[in-house]
Amino acid sequence: MQFDPPLALARFLGRRKRFFADVELPGGRLTTAHLANTGSMMGLLAPGARALIRPSRATLPYALEALEVAGTWVAVNTLRANQVAREVLQAGLAQCALPAGPVRAEIVLEPGSRTDFVVGSGSDALAIEVKSVTMASAGTAFFPDAVTARGLKHLHLLTQRARRGEAALMLFMILREDVQAFAPASRIDPDWAAAFSEATQAGVRAEAIRCAVDAAGITPLGSVPVIISP
Repeated sequence: MQFDPPLALARFLGRRKRFFADVELPGGRLTTAHLANTGSMMGLLAPGARALIRPSRATLPYALEALEVAGTWVAVNTLRANQVAREVLQAGLAQCALPAGPVRAEIVLEPGSRTDFVVGSGSDALAIEVKSVTMASAGTAFFPDAVTARGLKHLHLLTQRARRGEAALMLFMILREDVQAFAPASRIDPDWAAAFSEATQAGVRAEAIRCAVDAAGITPLGSVPVIISP
């Protein structure tokens, strides 16, 4: 996906009240940008880090899109994960075999819950949940970066689907390029990690795609191995 116009450079100063990021614009002016991320953003919030922002028409004048960590840009707007995932699915860039048919978003397959994407229809339909991944250590990306009851619910729904013999996929969009593998963050959310292992044993497929991020856009680079803890 491309940013139009390209993002502008700023300096990150700190995060406040979860959805607010204080930044310094070129020239020294201070302002506050919207931060669309409900996670802990572990390892990303270093004061003084370079940031990429865009103008916003919402309450705040800017929105924060990316932060630089050890020379790598990391996209921190979690909404971008689904946007890039749609492009990946439509272009057939995922390793996972997809059924024929259009890519449909926000589909209700179970009462009270929406599935991020469904590809195909009928008995061949593939239900896909997308997760935004920004945390990494020593070349491995991890999810989640905070305890996620919502993510656990999504896993349980996919597991139920797989046990009925229906197709399901967890698609992890790693919004940084400095990784070679993906693994569940069992130390942060052991319940989610255990549910992920259970889901894969039930037949839920898993794929993780790393992406390059810069001021021009977010580019999927391909899949990395998914390490499934026992």
